[in-house]
Amino acid sequence: MRVLLVPLRRAVVIPALAGATVISAALLVLAAVVTGPVSLCLRGRWRAVRLGAFLVTYLALEVTALASALAIWIRCGPAWRRDAVRYQDLNFRLIEKLLARLYRAACWLFGLRVEVRAGQQEQREAHAGALPGPVIVLARHAGPGDTFLLVYGLLAYAGRRPLLVLKHALALDPWIDVLLGRVPHSFIDPDRHGHQAVALISDLAAGLGDRDALVIFPEGGNFTPGRRRRAIDHLRRYGRRRRARQAARLGHVLPPRPSGTLSAIDAAPHADLVIVAHTGLDHLDSAAAVWKGIPLKRPLQVTWWRIPATDVPSGRDARTEWLNAQWARVDDWIASYAASSRSKNER
Repeated sequence: MRVLLVPLRRAVVIPALAGATVISAALLVLAAVVTGPVSLCLRGRWRAVRLGAFLVTYLALEVTALASALAIWIRCGPAWRRDAVRYQDLNFRLIEKLLARLYRAACWLFGLRVEVRAGQQEQREAHAGALPGPVIVLARHAGPGDTFLLVYGLLAYAGRRPLLVLKHALALDPWIDVLLGRVPHSFIDPDRHGHQAVALISDLAAGLGDRDALVIFPEGGNFTPGRRRRAIDHLRRYGRRRRARQAARLGHVLPPRPSGTLSAIDAAPHADLVIVAHTGLDHLDSAAAVWKGIPLKRPLQVTWWRIPATDVPSGRDARTEWLNAQWARVDDWIASYAASSRSKNER
């Protein structure tokens, strides 16, 4: 049923994209005319213009990417005679190019800066294309655009092909739907079809190649204080008191959901694990917060560490505790950075 819905969805959403691009461009001009004089007189932040310009840039790049995707499809020919690996590589290259342009737009319009806080060994690995062999990337999820930044980093700096596990709702974005539909991926709905989602993640992990990085967000959603409270309440409601106590000690992350991560490790026991932590976009957890928060005052701080497959314990219980310990380390790193930032501001 879902396969039949894909062409119908694209037939509706892609033409709507062209209309949205024209409308957003007109609204950008209107926003500049209406808010420009006020921003000039009061030395404002040009928030409406910044947001409008980024929206227009995003939509225009999306239209360009879809046109390029069509060119790739024509160039490579029908599925039965095309080189599947080359076809995927061309689409990964197109994704990298799109994300690079979006990254530059975000830097210019929002003042986005990324500072890497990883150790010297990790940074050497990243610039050298990392160690050979597949990896499973377990990333914190907090703030708008962090997924795009992670995927761009894997493609542009780590030389990896990111295999993504994303929520079904993101398939409504045409470029995500079309381009990710051509490379290994999984669109899942963990809240409604938990067992099916785990099976899809397992299948994706089982096919990992030496250049691949399976990307999983164990928290299952963007961090917000409200979601953290609801997650702790959920654990208590279902009698998982020890797990609830562990989660309550985590002030900056959501308690990780182990099923997807453990199924990936089971399906790819030879893959190393990479834990990615970041902070700096956490406060942009609502439309109002985004409005107030731009341009960005602080850089996005990023760190990661790599764990060899041989260091991951065996057994579901031991691996669950291992995952909880990794997320406690992520939380400690964020708390440490927050404390140092407060100390600098108080001086």
